[in-house]
Amino acid sequence: MGVLGEFLIIAAAAFAGSILAQIPGFPLPSAVAGMLLMLILLLSGIIKLERVRRAADFFLKFLPLFFIPLIVNLLKEGEVLSEYGLEIIAIISITTVITLAVTGLTAKLLLKLIGRGNKAHD
Repeated sequence: MGVLGEFLIIAAAAFAGSILAQIPGFPLPSAVAGMLLMLILLLSGIIKLERVRRAADFFLKFLPLFFIPLIVNLLKEGEVLSEYGLEIIAIISITTVITLAVTGLTAKLLLKLIGRGNKAHD
């Protein structure tokens, strides 16, 4: 499968997440639902990582670019920054540290689980 097919698989999961988010009372935003759906598909083996690896690597490589519109909008709001700048910086710093910690712990747990699964197959 080519890279275009890999992008289509990821886009399909994102689209399915947006459909799920339209259900009244659905507790997750569409982006989170799409990522959760992709995680379930990968963990269950329905989609093999090799079938989306190149497209996923591309997205990860350019991930900071997806934040540019958010930063530009924030900078356009000069009075908001002057009034709440320190609070915004504190919130961004604290949530970044929490996100890094949770991501690291999740990766460590997944590596441990994958290691167990590989030992069972040996």
